[in-house]
Amino acid sequence: MKKLSVILLIVFLTAVLFNSCKKDYVFDSPYDPDNKLGAPTDFTVTISADTMAAVNWKYIRPDVAFVFTVEISGDGNTWQKLGEVVKVTTLTAKYNFQAGKTYSFRVQAAADQNRSEYGITQAAVAAFGAPSELTVSFPADTMAVLTWKDNSSYETGFEIERSADGLNYSLVKTADANTTSAGIGYNYEAGKTYSFRVRSTSAANKSGYSNTVNWGLIKPAAPDLASPDDGVTDISESPTLIWKPGGDATSYKLEVAGNSSFTNPDYSKNVGTATSQTVSGLSYLTPYYWRVTALNRYGESPSVVRKFTTREPPFTCGKSTVTYSGKTYNTVQIGNQCWLKENLDVGTMVKGSGDQTNNGTTEKYCYDDKPSNCATYGGLYQWDEAMGYSTTAGSKGICPTGWHIPTDAEFATLASSAGNNSNALKAVGQGNASYGGAGTNTTGFSALLAGYRYSNGSFYYLAYYPYYWSSTKYDATTAYYMYLSYNDSNIYRYNRYRSFGFSVRCLED
Repeated sequence: MKKLSVILLIVFLTAVLFNSCKKDYVFDSPYDPDNKLGAPTDFTVTISADTMAAVNWKYIRPDVAFVFTVEISGDGNTWQKLGEVVKVTTLTAKYNFQAGKTYSFRVQAAADQNRSEYGITQAAVAAFGAPSELTVSFPADTMAVLTWKDNSSYETGFEIERSADGLNYSLVKTADANTTSAGIGYNYEAGKTYSFRVRSTSAANKSGYSNTVNWGLIKPAAPDLASPDDGVTDISESPTLIWKPGGDATSYKLEVAGNSSFTNPDYSKNVGTATSQTVSGLSYLTPYYWRVTALNRYGESPSVVRKFTTREPPFTCGKSTVTYSGKTYNTVQIGNQCWLKENLDVGTMVKGSGDQTNNGTTEKYCYDDKPSNCATYGGLYQWDEAMGYSTTAGSKGICPTGWHIPTDAEFATLASSAGNNSNALKAVGQGNASYGGAGTNTTGFSALLAGYRYSNGSFYYLAYYPYYWSSTKYDATTAYYMYLSYNDSNIYRYNRYRSFGFSVRCLED
């Protein structure tokens, strides 16, 4: 019996010793009695520039010396080892990442012969933005200066390439990170165009190229003339001339002349980089030629030549004249009204013995059927003829364009402007001073005592009275008119048969 007890003690001690040795190579997890290790969790991945990744995770037993293996995949299928750490839950490792690509990361914990499930996460590498807004200038014939916008946060530098044919590029300079300009020295050939482009670089990546810019030691392109169009008329005497820029121009010269050879030009000036210019002081109703020449230090390129004609001078009452149907009329400003200074004399003379007719031809009476009286006093017209066979007050009638037969109310305004004194309207030498009717013409109206044609065809009162039709009708057979007298200073307004022949004075619209 004692022998049996000794044997049992030996067996027990052997078992205890075996189990204590087993703990050196078999992990007995209190959280998983089947010895299955849980996967790492709570991943974070930080990719610095495009060559360094920092991977962090959590695990349930940070006190145990687990071995963690970190793997990386660019396609989610093929994996390669990124690094391995013991006990710690972070790994920093180098890798040549491709810009704009998403990578998968996974971590596995191992202890003795046991390995956990993988913990997996993903991280994207920032797109490697190409430079943009590239420009080039040539401060000297042997130096091109490039400037650009940096669109990447982790480049290590820039590569600048140049081409002399627009097809074949070669690297001509590198620039440091965060630089946005560079000078490229070279013996640039006159007459040749050079192309430039820039891209960002890093240890593992190259961005796309920037926009391409072209420049060279060449004459500028000729500008395109925009406005006014060729051959147009009625242009202001102070026109604004507009053109589209020519490539590579540093300034423009504008020329305006009365001849296409531009000898003795009316305007010739370098206007800098402006693409429009107002030219003042040109003459009215005059043809002009203009051109624009693009300039730089390598030459000049003129545009085509265009022609325009300036407008008529603007009308100024009292200073301007009106030419109508072969005769020139003076104007006069009286108050706020602008009048022709002479009676209208337009149309073909017909005998006073007959009525004027609506036959498409303007007809006039001359006092005593003498053309010389029309030349002096103007024509005499029946109301319908004077109105152009309209019955609307204020109608143009037989007046020039922009003028009309005055209304009765407008004659009233004239009388008021003259102080209701007919002498102020009569020409000097018209009227009888003995009766207080002598003209002073202080208004400039210059009324002549032209008489009238009676409805029976007779002519009366030359040198005694002038009669002027208004465009205001009274009834079906009569219309209003104004008349003055040789023997007083009154201004009269009445109505009379439309078959009478009276003078016509036109009023500006």
